[in-house]
Amino acid sequence: VPACVSGANNEPDGFILLAARGDPSHQAKTMVCSHRVLAGQLSGAELAALKRTPVQAECVRSEGGGVSPYGRPFYAVTGPDEDPQITLFYIPDHRSRHFSYRVVSDDP
Repeated sequence: VPACVSGANNEPDGFILLAARGDPSHQAKTMVCSHRVLAGQLSGAELAALKRTPVQAECVRSEGGGVSPYGRPFYAVTGPDEDPQITLFYIPDHRSRHFSYRVVSDDP
């Protein structure tokens, strides 16, 4: 079950995947993947870093360089090594010249 990182103080009890997107050519594909398979694609050092320190998505404005948080800080990977829980998060693609997003962490 995915974790909630949007700022709400609750976690979902279930997971429903809806494919509601514009795809006039009918070429889009939806893939579902085990968290163990995802974790297997990361090195031990990458997994350790994602467990060690929370990450934070930020919105960066082009004019003036102002930065504001997007959601709350969260651990991208939690749980034991043999059964890691991976939190994915969505950053919208606004295709804007006025701002962009980045993911940051205090981990060196």
